[in-house]
Amino acid sequence: MGRTAVSSRAAVSTDRGQRLRGRVRRTPFAALFLVLAGCGLFNDAILLPCPRGVVLADAAELVDFRPGPGRDLTDVRLEAAISGVRSVCEYDRDGFVDVDLDVAIDLTRGPALEGEAARAAFFVVITDSQDKVVAKRVFALDVEFPGATLRARTVQELTQRIHYLPEPSAAAYRIFVGFQLTRDQLDYLRARKR
Repeated sequence: MGRTAVSSRAAVSTDRGQRLRGRVRRTPFAALFLVLAGCGLFNDAILLPCPRGVVLADAAELVDFRPGPGRDLTDVRLEAAISGVRSVCEYDRDGFVDVDLDVAIDLTRGPALEGEAARAAFFVVITDSQDKVVAKRVFALDVEFPGATLRARTVQELTQRIHYLPEPSAAAYRIFVGFQLTRDQLDYLRARKR
């Protein structure tokens, strides 16, 4: 079972579980089902808007330096950027929505990285319709740069379960992702953008 952070309103987990996905096999029965569904025979589907996945601008990048005062290119161990967030959701009848979130992260090995492995951390924060944080979870991100590999890409798959009632849908909820930065890392990135 995956790790989960839970509040009374939302949960963040790395385990997508055993939920059934809406995949249709190519059979005559599937074609018949689609025709009947289009005719309105099955009106039980709940089609509501999904919470929006957002990359937090100040935390979209990471530059990790080796310990010490050096801050030039030769001191960089790892650079990373969140290059995209994709989400799909599924509502149930009990007031919950399950949001599957794919977070794409591009990583570059820096000259100061010792060995082939690097570690970073990123977070997922869920806010409700009043912009109140209802759940937060920090995830470790381990990456390997075997041999002479300089770049890597990973897609982190996460699931958020949000209890959205008494709201009519979870559309007003937002799911923020970003790197868990130290104060020095955040200051460095802000100074670089000026």
